[in-house]
Amino acid sequence: MFQRNKKTLLILTAMLLTSGVTAKSEEINDEFLLLGTYFKNFSSKADSYQKKNDDSEPDSNTDSDDESDVIPPEPAPEPISDPFPVVKQNNVVKAEKNMSGEILKYNVSDDINSLGQEALWMTDKNTFVYNNKILDSDSDYTVLVENEAYFENNGTIKGSNAGVKLSGISKMINNSVIENSGDIGVEVSEGSYFENNGIIKNGKNYGILVYGKNSEAINTKSGIIENGDINDKNTGLAGIYAGEGGTGRNMGIVKNTSYYGIYVTGAGSAGINESTGVISNGAAYGYGYFGMYADDSGMIINQGLIMNANCRGMYAKGIGTTAINEISGVIKNGSAEKPYVYDIGGMQAASGALAINKGRIETVGMYGMTSSQTGSHAVNEATGVIANTSLYGMYAESGGKATNYGEIKNDQDGMYVTGSGSTVINEATGVIANDGYYGIRAVTGGTAYNKGIIQNTLSFGMYANNKNSVIVNETDGIIQNSGNSGMAAANGGAAYNYGTIKNKGNYGMDINSTSTGVNNGIIHLTGNNKTGVNVLNSSFINNGTIILEGKNNIGIRAANSTITLTPNSVITLTDGITTDTVVYENTDFDSKGEKNTSTLGKFYSLDSKSTLVNSGSIVGKTININGESKFIMDSQTGKIQADNLVLETDMYINSQAMLNSSKSIYEINNLNVEKITGDGKIISDAELFTANTEKTDKGYKIVLTRKNFQDVYLGDLGKVLEDNYQGSESNRTRNKVYNALKQASNAEQLETAFDELTAAPLTGNQVYQQYTQNKMINNSLNTMLNKRDENISGTYVNVFGSNSNTNNYNNVKGYDSGTSGILLGRMEKITSKTAVGAFFGYVNAEYNYKDNGKSQQITDTWILSGAVEQKLTPNFKWTSVISYNTSDNDTERKLTYDNSNTTLTGNFRSWSAGGSSSLEYKQKINNYIDLKPTIGIILDYIEQSAYSEEGGTGVNADSYNGFSAKAAAGVRADFTAFQNNNHKFMIQPRILYTYEMGDPYDSKQITMTDFVGMIGIENRTAERNDLDLGVDLQYIYKDKLSFYAGYESGVLSDDRLQTITGGFKIMF
Repeated sequence: MFQRNKKTLLILTAMLLTSGVTAKSEEINDEFLLLGTYFKNFSSKADSYQKKNDDSEPDSNTDSDDESDVIPPEPAPEPISDPFPVVKQNNVVKAEKNMSGEILKYNVSDDINSLGQEALWMTDKNTFVYNNKILDSDSDYTVLVENEAYFENNGTIKGSNAGVKLSGISKMINNSVIENSGDIGVEVSEGSYFENNGIIKNGKNYGILVYGKNSEAINTKSGIIENGDINDKNTGLAGIYAGEGGTGRNMGIVKNTSYYGIYVTGAGSAGINESTGVISNGAAYGYGYFGMYADDSGMIINQGLIMNANCRGMYAKGIGTTAINEISGVIKNGSAEKPYVYDIGGMQAASGALAINKGRIETVGMYGMTSSQTGSHAVNEATGVIANTSLYGMYAESGGKATNYGEIKNDQDGMYVTGSGSTVINEATGVIANDGYYGIRAVTGGTAYNKGIIQNTLSFGMYANNKNSVIVNETDGIIQNSGNSGMAAANGGAAYNYGTIKNKGNYGMDINSTSTGVNNGIIHLTGNNKTGVNVLNSSFINNGTIILEGKNNIGIRAANSTITLTPNSVITLTDGITTDTVVYENTDFDSKGEKNTSTLGKFYSLDSKSTLVNSGSIVGKTININGESKFIMDSQTGKIQADNLVLETDMYINSQAMLNSSKSIYEINNLNVEKITGDGKIISDAELFTANTEKTDKGYKIVLTRKNFQDVYLGDLGKVLEDNYQGSESNRTRNKVYNALKQASNAEQLETAFDELTAAPLTGNQVYQQYTQNKMINNSLNTMLNKRDENISGTYVNVFGSNSNTNNYNNVKGYDSGTSGILLGRMEKITSKTAVGAFFGYVNAEYNYKDNGKSQQITDTWILSGAVEQKLTPNFKWTSVISYNTSDNDTERKLTYDNSNTTLTGNFRSWSAGGSSSLEYKQKINNYIDLKPTIGIILDYIEQSAYSEEGGTGVNADSYNGFSAKAAAGVRADFTAFQNNNHKFMIQPRILYTYEMGDPYDSKQITMTDFVGMIGIENRTAERNDLDLGVDLQYIYKDKLSFYAGYESGVLSDDRLQTITGGFKIMF
């Protein structure tokens, strides 16, 4: 929930490098100590696809100069004094002109094998060059065509690098072979035009590279592009690459060995696979990642056939990028030998792009069409057919949207949506007739709508799985699948039917595992042993019609669930001859035992843990309330009319009639019965009310009496709620609070309301947490001082942390916490008997509370401390420490008692000042043992600012201050267990007793938004007596290097602090 940058600790740690630790001489007069302390408190896709070769491809992201794309009109030819070359072979001039633009035709005279330069070069308008020879070069380009020149190749062009480059509105026709071994077959730029009627089979990245405004390259019907090394299955980047406004068209065959058949990038750039075009890159090897690919506002259009071996037939990425498979277009990429190759799809829109299918998709892979990331949209138009042979017809994820207007008939899921914000829609013209398990499936927060027809053959017409996943069958939607359920929701999902469900399976709707189902439409099942709606551990509302045609059928079956019937609820059992119907006006549908039966089956079947809520009218001569389930009558709309109401079990009445009112007594006149018999009682389902039944002239009335809030909540909250109740319906905030309290059906819900109305999990712990953190800081500082050599100066660092699991305390919830901090500073000898020092530090703490609202608090604390050590006599040492801490505290919690899940946030400042003073006596017992008894006092004053929560109906917390004074007494011992010339090992046990002399914990005062009256919140407290026992192990090498390990724990109080310390010291 909270994300906090904790780089502060790293920055402070890095400051150790400049902390003043230096080696002054061989004499020891300085030391450096580094400790680590752990406290525990106890209580009772960067894209993976290569787009280009950086060594050879122009940078498609470079901003183009608009003026450079505009070719000025060619002036009339002017005579020049000297001829100029227009054709060179192997850098030798072969043809010249006297005037620019005059007509010159030239035939290449010989085979050319050039080293270090182009084999052939030409320039100028009306220069026509024809090649029937073999051209080869190791230069960047074998042939250069510039400045409106024309080149026709009827021979063979080879080369170590690129084959041909066209620039300056030049034109080239290839009728033969270009088979260079380098990166580019033909490069087309600056408005030039290229037409391939032959074969391009260069060895590496690009068959044709076309870029720049008005530049165009066409692979005609007879043209074949098969670039890529057939011995290397992962080369041949793109058959045709179009960028910077260029256009690439394919009418022939593109079958390069890898990645992209046609790649398009940049606004104004286009790639078109014409109706005669075939893209089959990678087909022989299984490495053809994309038949057609576009990004950065480019456009790709397929009117022909795409059958590359892998990944996507067409892929569009980025806002403004579009991919269209036209009516004549067919996409069937993938390999039949590998029908479930991961991540193969027909079309995909990603990162805000648009993909449209008007033709046919027959991929052998996972996806027909995919939409990924927010703003992306995949559309199957009315003429579109998705018939891939694997997992998903249409797939939306990560905020993407997929819409079907056409036909989906793939092997498994028709449409699949996953992730919050992702949506799939089967529109009114859409038909899902797949052979798989799910017509439409929504998981992990996805949303799905059906407005058309679902006719899949297995399992579920529509299915929602996981919390916040939603499926909706709209008014015109028809689900007629042959599988188990028309609609199903599981694990927190939600299913809403407004249309028609007439599947042939066992259930019209199947709602289980804390899910929600609502029927506002028609469920019509045909056959025997069917169930209209099956509900398990969930809730269901029937506001529509359920028809079961056959025998031994059940309208609604429930286990451990809540079923609500509205006045529009209708259930009909029929076999074509006999028809029995349950509506509120004519049947005893409240019975859940033998009387709730028909010769054709049961209208309802509920177990003992289920609840049936009646929001309509029950009419009959004798009404029986029996069975093991809970029957609730709506106090506002529910009615019973009968001669005799038989209560074989208790009947409950809810609080709907008591909402939006501040009366204390309510009379419910909805029992128009002559007599009530049986052992059962009429009981209030609301915890705040008691129910009594009284006889009247017209039957019976139910009198609901509100309990006094002070009897429900002890302390200030009860008084505030009671004092503010009258007239609360006229105050929106108060009315909302009281309505939520009235609907609480048990004590646990009222307890949750207490926590969330008062923010007690936060406010009841904040004082205790500040004192506990100050204790950690003080202990960390004293640990460093106890380990320093009092005879010299030194630099000292303690990195500390804690993870604690604190239990509930009286009415205050417990919490889990994590703390990390650092203290660093220096002690300097100013006289032979006195040392002074300063320390500063930082602490970050996170508290996660054990309440329904998942309250949290983040605390950032800065520390400034000073210390003085005075050696009074050779055996007496006085130490005094003062500290100032300032904190910034962010809080966050949710309101759940009213089902709103409103998020409330708050912030307050806190600070503390305190310190400790102690007197230590050192008594040498012998050469191996020193005893150090200590007495002292520890003072701590804290203050917390007032604050108000934002985001909803929260609390206003008053400022708070408290003072703690502890007397301390203890003893430490240094026991030398082993010593020789170089090594020394010591055991150092210690004991410290403290007694709290003040009263640091007082109630924290809060008010509730729009309520009058203060509420005192009980604080978590620490016990007055505290006894800490500990032991340190110390290893010393040559009196210059020490290593420490220690453990300490409180043993008296329930809120004891446990400490583990480790570190080292170097003496200089």
